Parts: sequence; structure tokens; C-alpha cells
Amino acid sequence: MTSFFRLFGFKGQEAPVAAPVDVQAADFRKTFLEEADLGQEEPVGAVDTFLEQDFVRLGRAEGYQLRDMAQFEERQALLVARFKDVVSRSLREVEESFYAVSQEVARIQEVGHAKRFYKLFQERDTLDRIRKDLLAQLDLATVHEGRIESAVLAYKAGFEEGYQQYLEEEFLFKGRHVF
Repeated sequence: MTSFFRLFGFKGQEAPVAAPVDVQAADFRKTFLEEADLGQEEPVGAVDTFLEQDFVRLGRAEGYQLRDMAQFEERQALLVARFKDVVSRSLREVEESFYAVSQEVARIQEVGHAKRFYKLFQERDTLDRIRKDLLAQLDLATVHEGRIESAVLAYKAGFEEGYQQYLEEEFLFKGRHVF
């Protein structure tokens, strides 16, 4: 007997061989159903994709390079304009879908399919709610509020960090105050 066996009760045998697992046959959805969000998944739109960008990093880089508040205001206005462009494109897509669903609702209403009419009517109401939200976001973006507010604040914080880093480097390495 080895000392390892005495301590842990393990013999140096071969490990048991398990049967190969067929990954294709495993149903992961049922396995992890308790961890899954049972609500409806909202599709990730262009607006959400735009807002997921790292605006702090962008602001930090531009604050370090530009060091001018006039250019900061221009870049901030450009950021808001890009957001408005993304929102207007999304709004156009929603309005096209809303128009198509409205046409289908009118056609189904004449035929008299109650279940199909109810589903389409709910979809039309959802599209109308999304359309109103996008219109509100367009209006609020002008004054840097709404969903763009967090992006603008993150960009501003990053710009200030980058500018502060530039000032510290100028003072430490070149020995001069930059105001």
C-alpha cells in the first residue's frame, strides 16, 4: 500500500470510461429552463445597438486628443445627430410594418377571422406604442434627454477624463501648467 492510498483511500487504477455523449441529442433548452427568462425576448434593435457603444472610451480618447470645449460641443452634437439618424431609420421601419399590419387588419376584419384579427390587432398596438416611443426619443434627443442621456453623460465623463489625463501628463513630464 502506498501512502497516498492510506491517506485518501484511492488506488492507482484506471479511470472508468464513460460512454460518448451525443451533443446533438441533448436538449439544452429543457435542461436550463429554470435559468431562462420566461418572458418574451425583445429583439435587439438598431437603437439598442447604438447605445451599447463604449461612449466613455470614445470621450476619453477625444478629450485627450482634442482638448477643446468647442470641439467637444460639436462632437456631442454629432453624437446626438447620429442617434437621431438611427432612431429615424428605426421609426421608418416600424411605420412600414405598422402600415402593412394595418392593411392586413382591415382585410381580416372584412373576412371575419376573429383569432387572426385579435393577434394582428395586438401587433398593431405594439407597433403603435413603439412608434410613439421612438417619436418621443427624437424629441427628447434635442435636449439630450431620454435614452440618449446616459450616452451623452458617459461621453462627457470620458472627455473630462481624457482632458484631465492630458493636463497631468503635460504637468508631470513637461513641467508646465496648461490652462
